[in-house]
Amino acid sequence: MFEAIEKFKPSFAPLVPTMFIGMLNHPEMGTRDLSSLEESFSGSSPLPLEIINTFQKRTGSIIVEGYGLTESSPVPHVNPFKGTRKPGSIGLPLSDVSCRIVDAEDGVTQMPVGKPGELMVKGPQHPKRGEAIKVFLQLKQGTNATQEEIIEFCSHRLAKYKWPIEVEIRETLPKSTVGKILKKDLIGS
Repeated sequence: MFEAIEKFKPSFAPLVPTMFIGMLNHPEMGTRDLSSLEESFSGSSPLPLEIINTFQKRTGSIIVEGYGLTESSPVPHVNPFKGTRKPGSIGLPLSDVSCRIVDAEDGVTQMPVGKPGELMVKGPQHPKRGEAIKVFLQLKQGTNATQEEIIEFCSHRLAKYKWPIEVEIRETLPKSTVGKILKKDLIGS
């Protein structure tokens, strides 16, 4: 990281907490030139306030945190770089994102300010899923299943965005000479 920052002089660095912590704990932290960093973004997990404060003091870079999920493609909330920031918070919803906190039990009742609940978000991210999942499978000899049964099985065990939209049951799957499935031969099938 140090070499890349010194060489390419980025003004913005999207990092995860372990990277901030690793840099701060590295013995070369005080000797490396990180002055190009003006703004940094942290995501994937909460960043402790002490790390935010220490990194900002040592580099002069402003760190903002964001909140996201794979299902939200990916970030619906972020602290602003300019204006009022609240370190340790997920920030404000991005443009065209609406959100509310609802009762975790019923998933509907809006919770009052300061009360815990489940965060619900809606925005222009969710209309397309990107890649759709197609499953190719070979059943064990003497067994049978339908496409609908496989999709139903997945719906009870996987997050919705991982559900297959199509299942193709084959007599055999293409394999290499060492027995590995040749995924490239299945793409586009």
